[in-house]
Amino acid sequence: MKLFTVILLFFSTYLYGQNPDSLTQRSIQNELEAIKIFRQKDSIRIAMLLNEIQEMLHADTTSKTLAKDSLASIGKEKGLALNVHVKVHYDYSDNLVEELLIEAALITNGISPHPHPYIFQLSLDERNALYELNAYTFHPENMYFIKSDLVKNIQSTFR
Repeated sequence: MKLFTVILLFFSTYLYGQNPDSLTQRSIQNELEAIKIFRQKDSIRIAMLLNEIQEMLHADTTSKTLAKDSLASIGKEKGLALNVHVKVHYDYSDNLVEELLIEAALITNGISPHPHPYIFQLSLDERNALYELNAYTFHPENMYFIKSDLVKNIQSTFR
């Protein structure tokens, strides 16, 4: 049980931004030795394992940052597709729904007219058809705001 506490201590210090340093690792080793069920070699192996885990977490964070940066640069060059799913009752014709969705996309700030927005009809259920609007932006850094405005425009266009 005490080993579990020590490992939790290690991860909690890492997750809350306080990178464990060698002092923390020494205190973990001391705790493990104090438990008396581990020998010196065991605690050293566990400390090495904790080091490897720390390195993996750091590498994972670095790769996520790199992926985010590369996604932003690709999105600015080639465009980033934003999509919105909309369920519409069968009372409305397919052509009308597609026209309204594309109109809403084209009046949204940040949505590019080229490539032209397009619609997929994804599924049918008892009362509704499910549509997916796909529209491109060349401002990936604002994608959440653009998508929010797009949803607002869809709602106002359908009224």
